[in-house]
Amino acid sequence: MKSVIRSLHPDAIFFLYEEYPIIDQPLMYNTWLDELKQSFPFIYAEKLKDGGACRKGISQRIEDIMSELTKRGGFYVHENTLLTPTVSKIRNTRKVKALNHKTGHGFLMIQKGLRFGEQYQENIDCEDNSQATNNFHAYCVNIADGIHPKDIWESDTRFGELARWAAYGETSHQRPEPDYRELTPSIAHYVWIGNGKMDYTFYLSVLSVIYVAKIDKVFIHGQQPTGPYWNKIKGHSKIKVIDRYSKVYVFGQSVRGVSHRSDIWRLDFMNKYGGLYIDTDVIFVKPLTDYLRAFDAVMSYDFTTGTMKNPYPDKFQSGVMLGKKGSKFWKEFMNTMRKYRDDLWSWNICSVPYKVKERYPKTILCHNRLQVGFPLGKCHPTWWLNYKNSSIHHLSTNSIPDWRNDAFGYHFFGGGSPPEFCDEKKTLTSKTMFGEMARHVLKEASLLKIN
Repeated sequence: MKSVIRSLHPDAIFFLYEEYPIIDQPLMYNTWLDELKQSFPFIYAEKLKDGGACRKGISQRIEDIMSELTKRGGFYVHENTLLTPTVSKIRNTRKVKALNHKTGHGFLMIQKGLRFGEQYQENIDCEDNSQATNNFHAYCVNIADGIHPKDIWESDTRFGELARWAAYGETSHQRPEPDYRELTPSIAHYVWIGNGKMDYTFYLSVLSVIYVAKIDKVFIHGQQPTGPYWNKIKGHSKIKVIDRYSKVYVFGQSVRGVSHRSDIWRLDFMNKYGGLYIDTDVIFVKPLTDYLRAFDAVMSYDFTTGTMKNPYPDKFQSGVMLGKKGSKFWKEFMNTMRKYRDDLWSWNICSVPYKVKERYPKTILCHNRLQVGFPLGKCHPTWWLNYKNSSIHHLSTNSIPDWRNDAFGYHFFGGGSPPEFCDEKKTLTSKTMFGEMARHVLKEASLLKIN
């Protein structure tokens, strides 16, 4: 439909249907039609009587479409057909027939009052997207099912160019570019709600941010932590507690639960201040680079499975977010909270930002080594082939051969931290990768005591 809008600049689009497209509740990924109706004001949805052409065989369906089109005039375009900019050259043609009689794909065009089958009819073939080479200049392309925006962002094919033109209004690759004129500020943000005790993992995380990631200032938003580990670092010159009212509203909606309140706050931080947001169970093992800090926004994909229950091609892991204040991605991300859902665990903060990426692909860098997740004690690196397969993890593959260089941060969520991050004594004696990570942080902070 966007290719029709861009190529024909129509006065109206009639969307004829037997059953109106169902939005995949509750995750609401396929909202394309409703979004298009908000951006193009002249879309008219009309329900076909008795199923209309949809229930009939292709030949009869085409005849019915041709009959209806002669009454109205204009174009008929199959839902799997992309019109190219070249199609505007045949607007003055009396009649054009470009339908595949085996599949029904393609388009028809006729001036009102004329009938198909008479003289002055031009017959055109649409090509399949797999055949759209760099020398391809046809009027239309038939698109295969199952294509997502990510499939066209950096495609070097002629079809990729046409699809980007239709989706984004330009043929160039849709990828973010670094801007070294202004780097992401060297500040970090944590959320801590409820005056709870700082555990050993949180303690190591703060040390890693200051001494390993080389961040200049750490802000803990919410309430001041308590406990012996907090007492060790509370006087550090780079740490500051920012007291915030713990009851949170977003666009007039009450936000319940600590995790969801944290979701809203972290977006507020990125919009107001920029910098690095981190969950309290993330350990950094190497410094952030100027390359990463040169992008407006940076996040990593999350380990997830794409199923009918989860239609998203990917989703983000929001436990680490890096970027410049007020960038377009953070603003659009915050705008999605107008439809905030309190009943879904990660939808607002992990799934929805992927939709922002699909609509504005140049606004955020997806860098899968910014962090790597360790849900339930198993690392699922999203740079690994078939990473959505739950059986693919660091214990079943050689996906983490060098933890010091394989990722910037390691995120221990979904089942607690490893024993080495829960007990200071185990940190010093463990021979595991986790023990090495913890000792690495303590060494960089000049706190490693070796007997």
